[in-house]
Formats: sequence, structure tokens, C-alpha cells
Amino acid sequence: MTKTTKEQLDFLASSNDHQDDDIQTIAPPPPRRLWPKIITLLISLAVFILSSLLYIQVSASPFAPNGKKINWFTAIKKLISNDYRQLIGEEEDRINILLLGMGGKGHDGAFLTDTIILASFKPSTKKVALVSIPRDLYVPIDGYGWKKINHANAYGEAQNPGQGAYLAMDVISQVTGQKIPYYIRIDFNNFKKLIDDLGGVEVYVSPGFTDTQYPDGKHGITTITFKEGQQKLDGERALQYARSRHGNNGQGSDFARSRRQMQIIMAVKDKILSPSILLNPSKLINLYNNLSANIQTNLEAWQVLRLAQLGKDLRASDIVTKVIDNGPNGLLKSYISDTGAYVLTTRSGDFSELHNFFANIFQDSSQTVSTPSIQSKPKIAVLNGTYLPGLAKQTATKLERLGFKIYHIGNAAQRDYSKTTVIAINQKEPQALKQLKQELSAQLTNELPLNLQEKILSDNPNLDAITDLDFIVILGTDTKK
Repeated sequence: MTKTTKEQLDFLASSNDHQDDDIQTIAPPPPRRLWPKIITLLISLAVFILSSLLYIQVSASPFAPNGKKINWFTAIKKLISNDYRQLIGEEEDRINILLLGMGGKGHDGAFLTDTIILASFKPSTKKVALVSIPRDLYVPIDGYGWKKINHANAYGEAQNPGQGAYLAMDVISQVTGQKIPYYIRIDFNNFKKLIDDLGGVEVYVSPGFTDTQYPDGKHGITTITFKEGQQKLDGERALQYARSRHGNNGQGSDFARSRRQMQIIMAVKDKILSPSILLNPSKLINLYNNLSANIQTNLEAWQVLRLAQLGKDLRASDIVTKVIDNGPNGLLKSYISDTGAYVLTTRSGDFSELHNFFANIFQDSSQTVSTPSIQSKPKIAVLNGTYLPGLAKQTATKLERLGFKIYHIGNAAQRDYSKTTVIAINQKEPQALKQLKQELSAQLTNELPLNLQEKILSDNPNLDAITDLDFIVILGTDTKK
């Protein structure tokens, strides 16, 4: 392995002109006879990978990782023949793919990875695990000593431009104890373009925060603010939300950022699977044309097709998302290194606990993302009708996991409710109304007091009219905490 000079490494960490030689060219639209297959793959892979449309872009691309044309009929033939090859890990019932997000050209430390997620698929149960690995984790990197894990991809780029992900795979394999044969990389500019091509994504920001040290892209800093509540984010704002590292209100940690990144991932998945995208051929074609060239991966066409085939029946309820952190029950601890840098290391002093964690990731469903029996994601406001602190936020989190879209959290105009009440604004959601009643043991009404309506609208400027909501939930003292 060729050693890199100190000057090269210093340049790598600060240069904003380092070129990535592995960017593929934009592909022409697929032949008409392939279009039904492309749409099928788009839908299947969107459900399977969840994370930022990466597989969808690869599956639609007629180019191999080396830039050569792929014969899709040959790839499909390999799948339907008796002698097709299995994916690495398929025999062991665990297919691992490393997902990397980096700044890319035009950013300081262009190849430092801000986002590191290990995606694992268990074919026998059709379950997927997405585990976010903190960028400040201190790990040994062959030839460079102990460094933050986000440097691995950058050092690999210095050794072999366009191939940095392979060193990252080796390092993260040692840390997790998992065999990692595949990778997918995306940079900031392509991430923003993805969000914009989707028409933006909606997230519920909680809590709101301000970051006074956000990079402005010109080697300086600027201030960004996110208010609590339901918001639609374009590409730039989605990147700010996912990338911010110095927010107040508990949002200044790597772990808070990892959770926000997972939130964006789920929002992208929801948008991809929405009728506005799937049933709009022009938008699908636009996504295909603009994004198929901007993903770097070592997955071949037949392997993407095989993934789509294995994961076609995946349900959102079978997705596990986790963040490794330094909380009271976490596996990590933080300290300041001799150089004054904030780093994370394992509590055990080695990687044995992390190996055990990743080996058993599918046996612990405590953080599984639930899927609702409803599909329309009704919009609701959750109000605390009592003086019990934190009741509205706790209930809103529960309902969001069930598939409801939270547009407002606050206090009711009156705080003397003994019985939890659901006010139905939209009568066209009977299934959702039934689920709300069951989950909250609530009573139902169609009456909306004027003072309550005025309070909701004054507290939430994002709402143009009360009819933007489907339901209003007013929590009583009977609510179970």
C-alpha cells in the first residue's frame, strides 16, 4: 500500500478543489421497452434501502461502476437463469452495505464522511437494519494510527483516488465485526439535488434549535435556525438540518445529528413512495436523468436487481434504525484527546461489545420504526389539555411512529380535560380515526371551539387554515404516560 506524504494528507483535509475521478456521466433515458422494469425496480428498491434513494439511482443507471455500458437484459437473464450468482453474505443471511455521505468537491475536507451508516439486510425475514456510526469514533486506521473514523474514506482517496470507500469498508468491518462487501457514496451537492428533484421533504422539527457555527461553503460560518414544528425542507435546508453540529437545545451532539439524518432518510422514503412521485412519469424520468450519474458504488447491475428481488416484499415495519451513542446505556464514552479534539471510544476498551451489538442487531426491535395500518399519513395537532408537563410531546412522538404527520404540538386553550378527545376535521379518514381512538382510548367529537381554533392558528404560522389538519387531539389526565 503506497504511503502518502504529510503534505498530501494536509491538502486532502482542507482542499476544496480535490476532484473525484469516479463520478459517472449522465445516462440517456432508458429504451421504452425497459421502462416498466425500471419503474418496478424504483419502487422495490425505494422500499428496501430507505436511505436517500441511493439504490434507486443505481438501479436506474445503465452504467457500471467503471463507466462502461451495462446490458440490462444480460443482468436480468442472470437472475432468472439457474446459475445466477448470489450476493456476498446471502448464504450467511446477512448482506451488508456501507452508506457514506461526504462533502465532495467545493467543500473543506472533501472526502471526510459526515454520514456513516451500515445497512444490513436479512433475506430470510426480509428485515433491514440501519445503524448510524458517529464520525468522531476513535479507531485504528492501517498506516495512520488511531484517527476519527470519518478520516478513513479520505485517507483511502489519498492512496487511490476514487477508491477511498474500500479503506472505509476495511476499517468499519474491523470495528463492527461484520463483513462489508458493498458501498454507496453520495456528496452534499448530489444530496441537495436529490431533495430538490423530489420537490422537498417534510419533517417535524423537535426541538427547534439555532446553530451559529454552520459552514457557509466559503470557508466561513453562518447562523441557521429551525423552529419547532412541521416543515417542508428544500435541498439546502435538508442538508443544513442533517449536517448541523453546533445547535443549541440539545442538538449540538453527533448523536442528535445522526437522529436527524435518520429522520431525513425516512422523509425521503415517504416522498419516493408517495403518489406524486410514483404516479408521475415525468418526475420519475427527471429523477432518472439527473441522479443516475451521481452515485459511486461497487454494486453491479445484476447485484442491484438481485437486491430488488430479495427485498421486494419488505414492509416498513421490518426496518430497525439505531444510533450508537454515549448515553447511560450506550456503548461509547467521550473524552478530549491529547491534541484537544473531541473523540469517542468504546466503554469496554476494545470493539467486542460493538461486535456483539452488530451481530445481534436483528434480535432487538426496541427501536424498530413502526408502520401504521393507515397509508395516508393524516395530519394532526396534539394539544395538552392538562398541566402534566411533556404530555403532548410524548404522545406526538408515539403517533408519529404510527404514521401520523404531526403539524403542531402545544397546549389547549383550557387545561381542565379529564378525558382525551379527538376532534375530527376531515371525515374522509375513518380508518385513521378508528386507530386514534384505540391508541389513545379517546372520545370523539366534531365540535371545534372557536377559542381552540384561534389558539392553534396563532401558535403555528405554518397553518393557513384549520382545515389543513385532519384531526386535533386534546390530551386529558387519563392519558397513559
